[in-house]
Amino acid sequence: MNKCPTKQHLRWLLVALLTSIATTSIAQTQSTWQEDYQEFIREEDEDKEPDEELYEWLASFIDKPIDLNRATREDLEQLPFLSDQQIEDILFYRYQCQNIRSTAELHLIPSLSNACARLLAHFISVEKPSEKPYNSLLKSLHHGYHQIMFSANIPLYQRRGFTERKYWGGPIKHDFRYTFQANHQIAWGLIGAQDAGEPFFKQGNSCGYDHYAGYLLLRNFHCIKTAIIGDYRVKVGMGLVINNDFALGKTMLRYALERTTATLHPHASRTAGNHLQGAAVTIALNRYITTTNFVSYRANDATLNKDDSATISTLLYNGLHRTEQEMVHKNNHHQFVAGTHLQYAKDGFHLATTLLHTTLNRILRPNTTRLYKQFAPAGKHFTNLSIDYGYTNRHLSFMGETAIDKCCALATLNSLTWQMSSSVQMQFIQRFYSLRYQSLFARSFGENGHVQDESGLFSSLQWHINALHQLYFAADYAYFAWPRYQQSFAGTHAIEARTQWDFQGNNWRMNVRYNYRLQQQDVPDHSQLHNKHTHRIRMQTIYPLWQWQCQTELNGVVVAQEKQSSGFLLSQTITKSWNTSSITAHIAYFYTQDNQSSLYQYERALRYQFHFLRFSGKGMRYALQSKLICNHHFIFIAHAGLTHYFDRQTIGTGPQQIMHPVQADIQIQTILKL
Repeated sequence: MNKCPTKQHLRWLLVALLTSIATTSIAQTQSTWQEDYQEFIREEDEDKEPDEELYEWLASFIDKPIDLNRATREDLEQLPFLSDQQIEDILFYRYQCQNIRSTAELHLIPSLSNACARLLAHFISVEKPSEKPYNSLLKSLHHGYHQIMFSANIPLYQRRGFTERKYWGGPIKHDFRYTFQANHQIAWGLIGAQDAGEPFFKQGNSCGYDHYAGYLLLRNFHCIKTAIIGDYRVKVGMGLVINNDFALGKTMLRYALERTTATLHPHASRTAGNHLQGAAVTIALNRYITTTNFVSYRANDATLNKDDSATISTLLYNGLHRTEQEMVHKNNHHQFVAGTHLQYAKDGFHLATTLLHTTLNRILRPNTTRLYKQFAPAGKHFTNLSIDYGYTNRHLSFMGETAIDKCCALATLNSLTWQMSSSVQMQFIQRFYSLRYQSLFARSFGENGHVQDESGLFSSLQWHINALHQLYFAADYAYFAWPRYQQSFAGTHAIEARTQWDFQGNNWRMNVRYNYRLQQQDVPDHSQLHNKHTHRIRMQTIYPLWQWQCQTELNGVVVAQEKQSSGFLLSQTITKSWNTSSITAHIAYFYTQDNQSSLYQYERALRYQFHFLRFSGKGMRYALQSKLICNHHFIFIAHAGLTHYFDRQTIGTGPQQIMHPVQADIQIQTILKL
């Protein structure tokens, strides 16, 4: 094995790192919204992939930002990373100051962290708007714009699934997106998507793309707060009954769950996941009472039981249809969903109730011989009822929801946020999810988002030391009464602790984050449990260097189980922007002892896409991206990436295996605005 290239690349990376740290710059750091989003979501678990649909939704606000000086509570609730407490503080600050004149003032709002304030600044406007809200739909339509986008990922390698003819389609992943938007009041869109290996205009996909999604959205028109026809997502209460909205991690989810209103979003994603299809509407009955009603009927994927093909073993949401077996699972059952939500809200207090009913046209019968599936959802009809409640003011926010299923199994979640002073905020979240509670659409705060068999307590403290420094501490304990996957014994627990320091200067910023996690897992012969300790640390510096914006990052991991493994990743990213173009270069060296110590990193990608990479072993990652804007109507983006592994001759296993140590892709995207 040739070790010289590794040492040479690592030496160059270390030289670049030392040079950048020793360099003093006079330019101001200007980060893109993608970089600030990446920094914000990195507060999540390091091994959880960020939600692509959330990324797509936020990207829609770049061209049409929210006018912060005229924004209503409902307008700000469109941004999922803001909590009710933060929205309350923003509106109160605007009231105190009459108007917000600069996005820099966001850093003066106590409940907004530096990362949150930087991210929010990309999606709002404080200047005099060029458009006004219209009472006439025709006027809104006249001031709208169309956007057409085509994207393609071209691999410069072949996977075994193609060489062995297991995949029915071609190797190129591609999609199109058409959207129309008018002043955040009316919008519609159509998306078609094709994963690599899926047939195109053949073998089960006679209509071309494997996945289509379309919607028509109307907002803030008379008594209609939101109305959607087509594909959509719903979150009501704190997610104990239904929450198939954006798949947020534990950190961001604790903010989103504090919303006092039902949330409806169009499903404008290339993923064919757990969304609804039909119609949904939120109506203001009067000043204090709103109601949200939705109905859905759609075909879904599932694995059928071998001994009884009329019953379902597992519901599938990955949307992959590349092989003959995956095609058999496509749209082989239907699902009917109907729900209603009624809410009363006044002077910071709210009380609401939610009723949801789901019917499958096949009986769901999971394999209960596996101990961890003994209490998995089963049957054909599912009904859930809940009440959610809360009170919010400038210093205190209390939210909660208690739900039951058709067998009266209980789930409850309660959150308390206390703004102790202008610089200190504390939060506590208590949860109890019964072992027997069942809901197909529930997703809330917890170890994996599942609302079943978990009880725990989360606490956090956020401290703005001064304008430059900020500290964050969090700890979470979870207890599981019944055996889980890779845990063959009852009564297991998990512990997570996190601390983060942020520094923001005039010309550069830095953050250091440490995360500890304790999990209990089976030993190989399943005779007992052992503790798995995972330590992760990340150090990131963003700074200007002459006319370039630079980001240096070091990630490290140590996993202690029966044996100890470790790894690190050192990366450097530089970006140069002009009026109509930009270029970004990225290089990284990674080394891990095994898959247990895998590392994860964000990489700038095409628009509406979020590139989250996983690395294990030893190798280098190179990437180059360029963007060209022509007269505000045409955008062309190209991205090339290459990963070279030094410790293996093949990459991956099974049909996805690449028969050489280099994986290279070219991504292209064209955007036309009319």
